[in-house]
Amino acid sequence: MLDIHTYKTIDLPKKYRIQIQEIQDQIINDKEDEYWENYENFYLFEQAAVTVGLVDDDVKAFCSVFNNNFYGPDVYRILNRLYFTKDIRESGSTKTYKGEHRTFPMIQQQIEFVNSVNAKFYFISRQRKNTRWFKYFFNKYNNTYNNNLIVSDKQYWVCSNKNNSYGCCQTIIYPEDKQIPFDSVHNV
Repeated sequence: MLDIHTYKTIDLPKKYRIQIQEIQDQIINDKEDEYWENYENFYLFEQAAVTVGLVDDDVKAFCSVFNNNFYGPDVYRILNRLYFTKDIRESGSTKTYKGEHRTFPMIQQQIEFVNSVNAKFYFISRQRKNTRWFKYFFNKYNNTYNNNLIVSDKQYWVCSNKNNSYGCCQTIIYPEDKQIPFDSVHNV
């Protein structure tokens, strides 16, 4: 099982910063990941928090909590730039590592972080339009952590580049009791 830890970015241990940078460099150099270009403009110190998944104190997964001017104050994207190294990826739709849902504790720790900074809204976003698996996954997450995340029925603009509907129009996962602060695009 992955050992999961979430840190304010300024508190992220140097050895993990170095390992994340090495992973990021490999993603960019290999150009094998579908979203490799997203990592070209990923800067650790622009993140509010970073979550690492460790095996024997080596970073095998990471993601961040992110805020920017487009989102507005106190709005955070969680599970931002989620990445798992090749040696711990498992194929298929289970999205587990050695039978454990590896992202569940990451999501939970990041929700705890945004709640600690009094976020008025937080969300997870993905470029995919097919939401069937998302709904299954987040229903299982909600049952495990007694939470209320739901999957949007529409896609929303999550960045300001209106010329990039593929990258900027995304399905979002968010707390059911919150109002989405983004413009919708169309029905999914």
